[in-house]
Amino acid sequence: MANKNFSFGEAFGAGWAKLKEHWVFLIVAYMTVLVVSGLFSAIAQGPYQGIEPTSGLLELIGFLIRIWLNFNFLVITIRLFDDVKPAWRDLFVWREETIPYVGASILYVLIVCLGLIAFIIPGIYFSVKYSFYGFLIADKKMGAFDALKASGQMTDGVKWLLIGFGFASAGVVLLGALALGVGLLIALPVISLALVAVYRSLYDQTFDLVTATPGTVVTTSLAEMLVVPDPETSAASKAKVPEVMVTPAPQTSEKQ
Repeated sequence: MANKNFSFGEAFGAGWAKLKEHWVFLIVAYMTVLVVSGLFSAIAQGPYQGIEPTSGLLELIGFLIRIWLNFNFLVITIRLFDDVKPAWRDLFVWREETIPYVGASILYVLIVCLGLIAFIIPGIYFSVKYSFYGFLIADKKMGAFDALKASGQMTDGVKWLLIGFGFASAGVVLLGALALGVGLLIALPVISLALVAVYRSLYDQTFDLVTATPGTVVTTSLAEMLVVPDPETSAASKAKVPEVMVTPAPQTSEKQ
């Protein structure tokens, strides 16, 4: 498989183009996510600060609502690249994929934290390696382990490029903040959309021979996901072992 690559300019350009098409919906939806998800935390840190268990319960509710709305917003932004017109109900609907997303998010945080404890660098490595798990769950309806595994395959060979994209995104956020803070309402949605463009590009480049569609399972284990490859042996192992291994999921009969 050829070396993977993507263009910063094309990614941000695609994000800007999608924002211009649906700027009212995206900006208002983004503000809604921020306000609603932060409301319970604000109450917990305000009149109920130090009052337990009420304060802790409010924080938990706010955390769960934030994950739910963030996942729905991610689904919406991905569907924009399939030319699916967004609807307000899509931001508040319950999706079955939310549960795997929560599970994968917990695993992701644990893996990154363990890596940070191990001299920081492994934590940065794992944070980049598994950064697209949410996109895969939202777009391909993968399970938690499958999404983390597939994200590791997608980011193989482009981790430094993704770190550079992260710095470029930070620059866009800084420019938005300098514009009296109002620019953040433009900068943050553009970055979210640009990440979808990067995700789609890397997915196509990674799974151009074997497509992971709903109904396939990417075999993996937690031990495999935590391995940091040895630079001296990774090239040889890639030549012998297929990069993507999928097994068909059992077929279930549909109701007539």
